[in-house]
Amino acid sequence: MKGAWVLQSLRNQLNNDTLFFDIIKSFHVENAREIVVSQDFVNHVNEKTKSDYSWFFNHYLYNNEAPSLSYYIDDNGMFYYQWNNVKDDFTKLKITIGVGRKLVQIIPTKSVQKLQLPLINESYEVRFSRDVLFEKKKMKKLAK
Repeated sequence: MKGAWVLQSLRNQLNNDTLFFDIIKSFHVENAREIVVSQDFVNHVNEKTKSDYSWFFNHYLYNNEAPSLSYYIDDNGMFYYQWNNVKDDFTKLKITIGVGRKLVQIIPTKSVQKLQLPLINESYEVRFSRDVLFEKKKMKKLAK
């Protein structure tokens, strides 16, 4: 199951289905009768995207734990959040959350961050994307 989530997370990060499916198909065609290792796929992705996605694979392939988002919403609608189980270069990950009627991109860093939520129907809500593999932990408070 983790492999499928990793590929879906990569697809979301690329934000280009044509490129994503070309990567998958071309890797299969070029390596159909070969013995390959994970780094072969990483190199293929980097070559096809003309970007370095090592940061992505270092976390998702070589780390046993999924990124974890701890969060807390106070009585005034302030959304405090902090990422755990992430490496320093993981700030490149694109995470989008729903805040009211807007989509907002948040950056995964280890420091506590905050975002004011709008009041909707007398409550404060945040919606999390299902396109990227990460664990969510609602807390009573976050250490600042």
